[in-house]
Amino acid sequence: MLSVRHPDGSTEKGEYGLVRLRLGEAEYLEPFLQVVANLVRVIGSSPGPGEVSIAMRRMVRLFDASPNPRGSVLGLWGELLTICESEAPAELVDAWHASVYDNFDFAASGSRLEVKTTTGTGRRHIFSLEQLLPVPGATVTIVSITTTETAAGTSVEDLISRTKNLLDTDPVRQMRVHEVVAQTLGAEWARHVDHRFDEDQAIQSLRFLPAPAVPRVGEVPDAISGVSFTADCSDVQPESAPHGLAALVRSHGA
Repeated sequence: MLSVRHPDGSTEKGEYGLVRLRLGEAEYLEPFLQVVANLVRVIGSSPGPGEVSIAMRRMVRLFDASPNPRGSVLGLWGELLTICESEAPAELVDAWHASVYDNFDFAASGSRLEVKTTTGTGRRHIFSLEQLLPVPGATVTIVSITTTETAAGTSVEDLISRTKNLLDTDPVRQMRVHEVVAQTLGAEWARHVDHRFDEDQAIQSLRFLPAPAVPRVGEVPDAISGVSFTADCSDVQPESAPHGLAALVRSHGA
């Protein structure tokens, strides 16, 4: 039995779990508190058998010191911006990275969406060949974004907070946002969420490109796999009427 003291000075005895963060760096404190608050909402006031244990395991995985990064800060920033620019953020979060090893950032029935974000000159993006090959029964659209890293820009953390606000009444999907961020950036994800990029430039540059129109290498021998390359998409004609998941995302560009 533990005794808990409330802010008004009253005490309450009961069975409680104790979660402690051993801080190595101060930047982990705020993300830790956000995750804990999110989990409390997910569990609710009357959790069922085993739900608290499951929630605790989810939290431990978020702060596990062993996972390696599986994606880039810039790529994650572009994906979060795409969700924030969506008219149906919950639907995009549901379609977001069933696994960070998936070929596409967002996948739903009949539709695939791959977000490519660059800070380089022109609209040059790195693709795997699989991302541009036909997907039976589905259309594939590339979201092409160009931006600039700048201290005055919008941070990854800003976009995480904005996405969670869009899902304000949905703690389960809010928790999923934290999990995808941690899976993408690895064990030290909390150290990278302060990277900032020019949001206005990114929004104005956003284009929907049909995957079949993107330049790609020709056929490769069956014995060769894992082909990746950089394609200049500057001359690819954007889709005038995006459909599938792309139709959920607002485009302010020409």
